[in-house]
Amino acid sequence: MKRIVLSFAILLSALSLCTSCLKSDDDKGVTYSDDTAVTSFVLGNVNQYVHTLSKSGADSVYKKVLVGSNYKFYIDQLKHEIYNADSLPVGCDAKHLLCTIASKNSGTVLIMNIDNDSLKYVSETDSLDFSVPRTLRVVSNSGNKYRDYTVRVNVKQQEGEPVVWQQMVRNNERLAQASRLRMASLGSRVFAFGLEADGQTFMMDVLRASAGTSTANDSYVTARFEGDVTGKIASDGKKLFVVEGNKLHIFESAESGALTHNTLTERNNEGVVCLVGACNNNILAISTDGNLIASDDYGLTWTAEMTDNDTRLLPTEDISSLTITSRTNTDVLQLLLVGNRNVTAYPTDETAQVWCKKVDAADVLSPWYAINQTESTCPLPRLQSLSAALCGDLIVAVGGKGIGGCNVDAFSKIFVSEDGGINWKSNSNFVLPAGFVSNNVFAMTADNAGQLWMVCGESGQIWCGKQGGFTQTQN
Repeated sequence: MKRIVLSFAILLSALSLCTSCLKSDDDKGVTYSDDTAVTSFVLGNVNQYVHTLSKSGADSVYKKVLVGSNYKFYIDQLKHEIYNADSLPVGCDAKHLLCTIASKNSGTVLIMNIDNDSLKYVSETDSLDFSVPRTLRVVSNSGNKYRDYTVRVNVKQQEGEPVVWQQMVRNNERLAQASRLRMASLGSRVFAFGLEADGQTFMMDVLRASAGTSTANDSYVTARFEGDVTGKIASDGKKLFVVEGNKLHIFESAESGALTHNTLTERNNEGVVCLVGACNNNILAISTDGNLIASDDYGLTWTAEMTDNDTRLLPTEDISSLTITSRTNTDVLQLLLVGNRNVTAYPTDETAQVWCKKVDAADVLSPWYAINQTESTCPLPRLQSLSAALCGDLIVAVGGKGIGGCNVDAFSKIFVSEDGGINWKSNSNFVLPAGFVSNNVFAMTADNAGQLWMVCGESGQIWCGKQGGFTQTQN
């Protein structure tokens, strides 16, 4: 502790001397501020060491140089944390990193030693060890105040394993004939909702359908609803909600494995166009006037949610809702909406719409914002029957043919986001299974074990996928 006091005293003395020198006749009227903060953190080039096999089978290593500025660092001014949500690839050298740090009012930036409390100036030409969290200190130009930040440079520790797929059903007639499909999970249970020719929507227990031997067996149909409810489904993992007219259906899975079903009537659902999610006992929806709304009393009353962007950018179709725990703070949840705008109203859209909101343990209100309007350099394409799901700490998305201004081929690949829905790219571990067949009627979700489930129109296929494969044959 004495060393940090001594170091800081020397720093203050130096700043004081500088201030005295500056107080010349030429600098009268100059005011030095107590206010300071880190305003940006940018990495320089990053060395990545890649292991490979030679033709003889011997292990070898070669070096790649990555552009560090491609990995955005976020600054949480409330929690005093600096971190990259999109982790550096496996093999990146975090012990020798160059960085450029900007501060408010030109404050002085220092870094605390790993082994003790001494401080040294940060230089753009000196490499720093960020293999462990480091403490940055920015001192105001008055020398009177300072602020500390914890910097975490996240690097992937392993590439992960490929998804292994199992075909659970080859030809389910209800799925094959449905004109629209959506999926939702309830803990370990998975359900598919399909719009039938008679205008009713069926709710299918996918696990039970997978165990069935006869496609004519109707025991896997859990419920039926009047009209198209495929856009009015939401789950928080513990409760599954379905809006049907002025009714709200609530499904729960008991410890015994039994599915309970409770129907609430006389709900105020007239202004609900679609459900978009559920979290912390709140049901989220989009209203007829195009706003995000929430209900904490099961649809009796609805209140407007705060938004930072034009609500005309909100998705209204093919919506997937995801709840993600922050990589840097387990008390913070990230709510994500992934979907499309109506193709008739917005015929030229090339990309899907991705919206985000952060909720902390105290349930502090924060606004929703459109990610792909400000941050994305590789946005998610606008695909028919678009579905997104959480697989580990990655988000995967699949869809049929491109619609509107998007000309991507149907089911051309699985799109993967490693940075919370900002950018979407190919990943060699995520490939659609051989034998996969579907028309543009399709849906996907994930259960609480991280297994991916897909149901396919036309072919009636049901697929289950898991990274690393299955320890035993699925029923």
